[in-house]
Amino acid sequence: MSLERRSSQGQKIIKERIDPRAIDALMSTYRDAQVAVLDLVDNAVDNRIEGKPLSVRVRIQKDELSIINQGGYGLDFEGLNNYFVWGHSDKTEGKIGKFGVGGKAAMGFLGRGMEITCSAANSNTEYKVSDTTWETRQGELKQYTPEEKTAFSEDGYFKVRITNLKKDISARALIAKLAETYRPLILSGDIKISVNGIEVEPAEIKYIEEEGISPIGEKLQTRFGDWLVLRAGILAEGQKVKPGIRCYYNGRLIEEEEFFGHRTPAQMSSSSRLFGEADLDFVPVTTNKSDFDKSSVQWEMASRAIHNKLTPIVERLATMRSESTKIERWEQDLAKEAKKILDSVLAETQAIVKPDFRGKGSASGREKPTGEIITDHPKTGKTHKSTEGETAPKLTAEGKTKRWGSADDYEIVSMGVTDKRAEYVEEKGKLILKINAEHPLYQTAKKLGDDAIRVYNTETATIYAARKSINEGSVHDYFALVDTLLERCGRILQNRVRFKK
Repeated sequence: MSLERRSSQGQKIIKERIDPRAIDALMSTYRDAQVAVLDLVDNAVDNRIEGKPLSVRVRIQKDELSIINQGGYGLDFEGLNNYFVWGHSDKTEGKIGKFGVGGKAAMGFLGRGMEITCSAANSNTEYKVSDTTWETRQGELKQYTPEEKTAFSEDGYFKVRITNLKKDISARALIAKLAETYRPLILSGDIKISVNGIEVEPAEIKYIEEEGISPIGEKLQTRFGDWLVLRAGILAEGQKVKPGIRCYYNGRLIEEEEFFGHRTPAQMSSSSRLFGEADLDFVPVTTNKSDFDKSSVQWEMASRAIHNKLTPIVERLATMRSESTKIERWEQDLAKEAKKILDSVLAETQAIVKPDFRGKGSASGREKPTGEIITDHPKTGKTHKSTEGETAPKLTAEGKTKRWGSADDYEIVSMGVTDKRAEYVEEKGKLILKINAEHPLYQTAKKLGDDAIRVYNTETATIYAARKSINEGSVHDYFALVDTLLERCGRILQNRVRFKK
């Protein structure tokens, strides 16, 4: 659709451009309110001028959210006009956002109305557009005539005000999230963020600094000539941070708890003290900024470089004593019992079949599936072909089976952390669900006895199998699947457990 810059009366006109049906879908793609707010803050951070500090102020009120960045480029009329073109982006390399969708979709996800006020750096003109029904289209695209007045500052600024909020936003939780997400940019002084007047300050990370195990901070070059920065070391005692490497793209956190091929806490409890940060500005990210493109050659080369650099630290960790919970043989037996229960439910319901299971590569020694059965999938209601070997073994199955199950094995381990319930791990071609014996709920179940552990293990396995299966599906699909599986597992457990009064 062509843009009409001025009406017949000479007024400046701004027109939204995209198929209205696509807008509704884009506004519903967020997992939660925090993710949507981050998209708006990403836009603010991208507006900064190199070498000049940018101020980002967030204010959360009962029915309103506002985010204003000041000290950046701001936006003139042309920039504001382009802002309303869905899928258009003038952003170049070195920017977080590239797809011209996030900010607009986030406004519609969070609230029903919006107001945008902006002015370009060194300009004396401010533009403002507002819409109390931004979330709705009724088959038509939006069109605005911006208000013009004198700018309140020569600094560039851009303010988004979202009204009639549909989502609850916790200021305290948002402060913690912003501190983690933009940690490098805040520490370098490139940006300053506040929420309701409270300055966002990242937590201090303390490493062991002794001869032979001091933290590293180096610039590494990949085999293809790209450069990355890695900061890593062994956490000092008492640090309450998620272990592993945090990976950033242009100063924005994309992924955390990455071990780059080294053993995770589920495999070596002392790995819970490995921590670091990697700046991977040259590695492409997914559209929703939830992950790096793991299939890209840039990720592969970066992973190799980081893996090699971390090796001496991991080797040192392997020699360090870690206080871990003692695991008894009977606990492992109860884990295998939980596997048998869930696998039997999967065999009966086919609520998860092998093609649904992310990371579903066959373990070595498994037989290839043969034969076909036509069945209705309880998760989707659709008829599909199910291949023998794609469903889990029945409760009565003994020994090795053809069918794949929810994993090759379940194992109780001490992870050295208390905030992770379980983790899927690939070991020697086999997929193993490691259940953390140090999680407070596991410890509580252990005090209550065998039956409580049976229930806990089965619930844990169900939750993680569903999450691995659903992957990028909706929250509704995830809970529907969990409810289905837990109801069936509960029926089996109901006939097995006998809690003491």
